[in-house]
Amino acid sequence: MLENCWGESIRMSIPHQKSANADGPLGRGLNILLVDDDDICLFIHRRVLELSGHCASARSAGNGKSALEILHRPASGKIPVPDLILLDLEMPIMNGITFLEEFQRLDHAHHHRIAIVLLTSSVSEKDKQYAMSLGVSHYLSKPFTLEAFNTVVHSLYKVSSPLPLINNVLVTKKFRNSI
Repeated sequence: MLENCWGESIRMSIPHQKSANADGPLGRGLNILLVDDDDICLFIHRRVLELSGHCASARSAGNGKSALEILHRPASGKIPVPDLILLDLEMPIMNGITFLEEFQRLDHAHHHRIAIVLLTSSVSEKDKQYAMSLGVSHYLSKPFTLEAFNTVVHSLYKVSSPLPLINNVLVTKKFRNSI
């Protein structure tokens, strides 16, 4: 379920594509929480995740407060605990920095295994350094690209992209054979 910054729900789903690294830590795919108030950015982020082959599920929150509410819900078969949070900094209601401060205070059984990656258009070096001090593992600038996501996945989980990339474009077997 996608929630925009006004709290309206929009249903979208990403079909799980089995990763080429099925025996590794991503064999089941990543459960990802996208925290961003821009519906267009969320659409792009979801498309990148779909193309990556590393995503089992993607939920969205339109601001930090909604993301914390998702994290407070008990994990169930329908709503898995996220492995990774892609977080924007500049959002209404609760921004990314406040979310990070509140996340640090969470008494959550899975808190230690959730990686947080900033995905933002903010260029503030002060925000970046403060976010990193709050446990953010990576800082990505928008626009979100497949190459950037695969770099993060490789860094966090030591796995490679399921398909090779040339200039951020997936190279399929059919294309490789024609070269």
